Amino acid sequence: DRPRASSRRRFIVACIGDGRTSYSFDGGDYVNVYSAALAAACSLGGFSGANGTALVWGRITSSPVWGAPTRVLLRIGASDSWVDIEKITDSLFLNYRASGTNKSVSDASLAGSTDWFLACITWNKSLDRVKVYLQGVQVGSTQTGLGTWSGALDNTKCVLGAYTNTPTFGHSGLLAHAAVFANELTGVQVAPDAQYAADVAQ
Repeated sequence: DRPRASSRRRFIVACIGDGRTSYSFDGGDYVNVYSAALAAACSLGGFSGANGTALVWGRITSSPVWGAPTRVLLRIGASDSWVDIEKITDSLFLNYRASGTNKSVSDASLAGSTDWFLACITWNKSLDRVKVYLQGVQVGSTQTGLGTWSGALDNTKCVLGAYTNTPTFGHSGLLAHAAVFANELTGVQVAPDAQYAADVAQ
């Protein structure tokens, strides 16, 4: 299924240098990435809240936005379990929540930057760990003590650029190449994508 977008128009702009384009968000936009296929894959074990990876390419195009309140880049969620990638005040914040237990990492190393970045979070319940990567390098400590994911994906909480499809905490900037994987990617697997961004920036 194709992602469903909001009724608000977004401009399509140059992306990370791969010849493709990206969406521009103004704080009131979103893309609903929920689909029947994704929901079915979840119930059949394709997407697993117990073992997976979520990542997104992002760019804050105006440095002062870093000092603004929460902006959500990507959220994939059920009723009380979700994964999200956010910009909070002067930091990126990546969180895995399972039945009320949050495991998160925040990092301020990119604060003020208007360059493209790759943010990635991985989770593995059986190995009891959550890891966060920025630009292909792990940041923060490995989080342990994970809760147990519960519930099917919610069609209002699988969103690019906002918290739900009634858009709040909307992203301001650019987003491209968001992905969710049904397994925990390693740093080695994440790094080549980040290296591409470094090469483009040179």
